[in-house]
Amino acid sequence: MKQSKSIPLSNLSLIFTTILLIIILGFYQTYLVFFPKFQGFHYEQHFHGFMMILWMVFLIIQPLLISNKKYQIHRFIGKLSLIIAPLLILSIFLVSKMVYHRSIATLSQQESLASIVLGLPNMFAFILLYYLAIFNTRNMPAHMRYMIGTALLMIGPGLGRLLITGLKWPLEMAVPAVNYLTIALALVFLVNDIRKKIDYLPYLVVFITLVALQVFWQFRFSEIWQVPAKAFADLLF
Repeated sequence: MKQSKSIPLSNLSLIFTTILLIIILGFYQTYLVFFPKFQGFHYEQHFHGFMMILWMVFLIIQPLLISNKKYQIHRFIGKLSLIIAPLLILSIFLVSKMVYHRSIATLSQQESLASIVLGLPNMFAFILLYYLAIFNTRNMPAHMRYMIGTALLMIGPGLGRLLITGLKWPLEMAVPAVNYLTIALALVFLVNDIRKKIDYLPYLVVFITLVALQVFWQFRFSEIWQVPAKAFADLLF
């Protein structure tokens, strides 16, 4: 199959900017409004928020650098991502650990393990998609698609909070709605690549990864999630 770019670079930066705005709006009522004192918040939350925003800024800048032929700066930021991505992964881990210990103090272990279903699966999904993006650095179309996958992972935290705080949706409605939206976006990209006879493996991986996130959420109180989550928590939390 041939390789091609399915989304113009200028449009790609616009999409990433939109996702960043969703993140900022989503975290406004639950986090940013408490600036500058941030009473009641922990360092893990500040670290995680900063790393998420920094990652999205990287994603916004990179397509613009390519379209303007600033390849040297693009490569430098790409190398810098080898530091930033692990720090983002660490921030997700630390927030998940914080949420688990906060929950275990008042909830059952089953409920506490269910409470980290929005963190740990996303962490492993990000690790997978980022690794595949780096592995395909010399294959720009595949590299771009996996990076788009990492951006789709960022929609959930922002849009989910926006639905909960803005539209007063319950968590049980907001999370599946966001999951199905990101799955639908990945499916549109996948079908477009198939239709154009472009190598569709990257978007297929992204699609399956996003579906897996919804599966874990749907069965967060069953053994599908509880068993691996307990093993992980016992080992590292």
